[in-house]
Amino acid sequence: MTTVTITVLDAATVFEGPETVYRYDLPGTGIVEGWALEDTIQQAEKICGENWPDVDAEVIADPSVTEASIEAVTILERQLSAAGVSVTAQQPVATASAVDTETPPTTAVTPVVDAADNPPLHTAASTELSDAHEPGPAHALREPPLKQRVLRSVSWIDPFHVIIAAVILAVVGVSWWAMRNDGDTAAATDSSLAAVSEERPESSEQDPEQAPNKPAETSDIEVEGLRVTLPAGFRTSIDDGLITATGGDPNLRVLLAADPLYNVPADALFAEIKSEVDKDDELHGAEEEAGKLRYSEKPKGDESVVTWTTWVDDDEQLSVGCHTRVEPTTPQNAACRMAVDSLERVSQQGEAKEEDKD
Repeated sequence: MTTVTITVLDAATVFEGPETVYRYDLPGTGIVEGWALEDTIQQAEKICGENWPDVDAEVIADPSVTEASIEAVTILERQLSAAGVSVTAQQPVATASAVDTETPPTTAVTPVVDAADNPPLHTAASTELSDAHEPGPAHALREPPLKQRVLRSVSWIDPFHVIIAAVILAVVGVSWWAMRNDGDTAAATDSSLAAVSEERPESSEQDPEQAPNKPAETSDIEVEGLRVTLPAGFRTSIDDGLITATGGDPNLRVLLAADPLYNVPADALFAEIKSEVDKDDELHGAEEEAGKLRYSEKPKGDESVVTWTTWVDDDEQLSVGCHTRVEPTTPQNAACRMAVDSLERVSQQGEAKEEDKD
């Protein structure tokens, strides 16, 4: 019988079986929070192949981990048992196979993405997140989240479908909601802080009774060749071409993306997106106005909402997603509208493209 050992660390999860896979995007804390649980189960299933779920699994915690990862071990054991896997009783420490959380191994590592196993479908992937961290069904999701999709690894498919896959890009690819505390968010994004090209100067000193109301500050952020204006304090992180901007509101993420069209007409692009919206019960209300297509995504398993706006600029498709934990508030909608109204491609010299004017 196939045996798989899953070692949970604070910063990664390691799978040892027919293959050895290091998943630095599936930390123990993510399993507890819920957003990494389904992908962890899917990865275990993938390396076991056709033997799943008739396998033996041992879930252990490295001795250096925190209580969160120890809790993740318990959650994984329960989830694997629910899937029909024979789970060996938890051991107190990791096996002799040392795990280096700083440097990935150079051999015997299986790529995360497999084009044959994970086709670029256009449906959302959501993970139920609750205060009690109760995991959902082992196979509640229809596909892995965007960062594991195969848009970047497919060697060749029809160019038109490459574009349509990119269109929906994130369009429906960020359905899970991984809310972290402010400290974790700042630490995760400090290394990829976008260059702030312009901020409003501080006003000169005035008598408080005579000073006018100071307008809220905004920042022009340049990242990955794009420029966007957002409220001051937003920072960005990048994952497979999808830019995530977060600020002071822990319940809001602004998602940005740009994809080449390769001469696919805008009307064909919009028609394909509308078709996907009609076929997917998690997508709603596709409306076209002033050259932009807008629709919403309500992933199953949580109450989060993603409001997408997408449009064509020259031979490129731009997308802005407003991802909120629940229905967006007026300030959240305002921040997203700022992004929609300002997102543009910039040249390598940082100069904005000149738009044709009639």
